[in-house]
Amino acid sequence: MSLPRSLTAPSLAFVNVAVVLVLSMLLGGSSRPDIATLPLLRFVAVLATFYGLWSLRRVDVTAHWFLLGMAGAIVALIVLHLIPLPPSLWGALPGRDILREIDDAANLGGTWRPLSMAPDFTWNALFALSVPLAVLLNGLRLDATEHRRLMIVVLIGAGLSMLLGLLQIASATDALYLYRRSFVGTPSGLFANRNHQALFLATLLPLFAFLFGDRVWGRRPTAVVRFVSVAGTLIAIAFIVVLGSRAGLVTGVLGLIGAGSIIVLLWPRDLGATSRLRLWAAAAVLLTVALIIGWALFAGTADTISRISTAGEGEGEELRFVIWPIIARSFPIYMPWGTGVGAYERVFRVIEPDTILRPTYSNHAHNDWLEVAWTAGIPGVLLLVVAVLAFCVTIRRVLLLRGAARAVAWLGLVSVALGAIGSLVDYPLRTPFLSALFALSCVWVAAGLRVDWTVSRGESRQLGRREGRARQ
Repeated sequence: MSLPRSLTAPSLAFVNVAVVLVLSMLLGGSSRPDIATLPLLRFVAVLATFYGLWSLRRVDVTAHWFLLGMAGAIVALIVLHLIPLPPSLWGALPGRDILREIDDAANLGGTWRPLSMAPDFTWNALFALSVPLAVLLNGLRLDATEHRRLMIVVLIGAGLSMLLGLLQIASATDALYLYRRSFVGTPSGLFANRNHQALFLATLLPLFAFLFGDRVWGRRPTAVVRFVSVAGTLIAIAFIVVLGSRAGLVTGVLGLIGAGSIIVLLWPRDLGATSRLRLWAAAAVLLTVALIIGWALFAGTADTISRISTAGEGEGEELRFVIWPIIARSFPIYMPWGTGVGAYERVFRVIEPDTILRPTYSNHAHNDWLEVAWTAGIPGVLLLVVAVLAFCVTIRRVLLLRGAARAVAWLGLVSVALGAIGSLVDYPLRTPFLSALFALSCVWVAAGLRVDWTVSRGESRQLGRREGRARQ
């Protein structure tokens, strides 16, 4: 007699993903490389990554070749930027004039240097990949039961972040903020940046919608699950509005639209008219709220939302619109190889005009698409293009699925899209926790395409072994 699927012992791969997620929630809410808690998080993530690599089977590589290939290509590109080059070859690289002048002045002309203009920052970028890689490599081994458990882990982290946010705005001090450089006065929760908290909450909206309609193990969601889903959605929306992040409001609206689409995709054809009406009504409510917030934001007719969305968004926030043209004009200087992955902060100081100098500094371009192109060069642009094309192709594949498999894959696609859209005006995926959540979203897409959502883990492993023998 087999145990109920909800009672089966978790696999080591699940434990690895859960531990990395929890640690990244608690220790990885900031994108800065000098956070004191990063060594512990990355040490655990590296161990989990090695286990994920060691436990990969041929059938896993065959089934998920694209995700693993993209991860390998990203790692290889960063490693390429760290390989020391002979002086004759390095001296021919474009945009290195200032470094060559420094070498000549210090009699270091014969030094071998890597392609990156700031190799210490590139090393940081390489180690930063350990967190999403750990989630990706271990997450590809999970079954439907373990994926649903991970969703609960994410929701617990969300509840903790929102609770901490409430305490932060209720407190008159900054003692409850976890990071020295934080948006004090806003409910940023486990994050240092309110924009990152807002994007995290926006990704929760489609997750709540999935739980609202998911037929777990063939059973309809209970009233408690649906109540928690609706209540969580309303609380998350309230937090997004209060945070005062314009990017968060936009991604929140898109998250609501994605949530409505997930409810429609989860609509079981075998339900009665009353149940179908309830699902359609829930989707209609989410879409209506999204349209109201969107209209109020862009039309400017709601003074409260308009005032919140511009609160604190002064000269420092608008500096990004000054930086983008400067970076764009400097592209020919550093192409085709770029300035070095992760080297933005150091290299931008070289081209920063005197007219925008101020006590603060530009740590990122606040547009990760632009920053990746500037730092990783043409190879980075090609990887972005491949990722976008793959995303478009995957949309068609997912829409051909049925039931929970289609819904969980669509949930992953919506979450990936929110991360990509948020990266147009910020750098959320450089935060360890959001990078882990992005990797988990990619795993959910793969799980919807590959995992049998109607069998237990033991049965799933048997199917996997049979499939592996058949492929071999």
